[in-house]
Amino acid sequence: MVSKSLKKIFLFTLLLIYLHGIEEVMGGFPQIDSFMQLGGSYFKITPEQFYWVSHILWWVLIPIMYIFFQKKKFAIFLFSFFGLFFFVELHHIVRAILLRGYYPGVLTAIAYSVIGVVYWRELINDWKKNYVRD
Repeated sequence: MVSKSLKKIFLFTLLLIYLHGIEEVMGGFPQIDSFMQLGGSYFKITPEQFYWVSHILWWVLIPIMYIFFQKKKFAIFLFSFFGLFFFVELHHIVRAILLRGYYPGVLTAIAYSVIGVVYWRELINDWKKNYVRD
């Protein structure tokens, strides 16, 4: 099972996800990010359309998954999958360093990094409690 503290960290992260989206849009992320351009090109839509479709799906699915799966035995796998998100968001920081300036989403990505360390520490503890035998 997933601990209450991990659930609280997850819920706090939801707020940060939405703030991150606002920062990305205000900074012009959908227009300049290479992944958005690649995705838009692949699906033959604009990078902005690809951004909105992919992000709205993400923003809607995450709380739904939390509601439906938090009490299930396999919830720890879903929380682990969600934890990969913290690593993906590091690209904002890397790009800002490479640009030596602001890159859309970098401010909230810094917060993700801090929360991600706490999240993964708690997640690893939950794995140990549930699956590691002494």
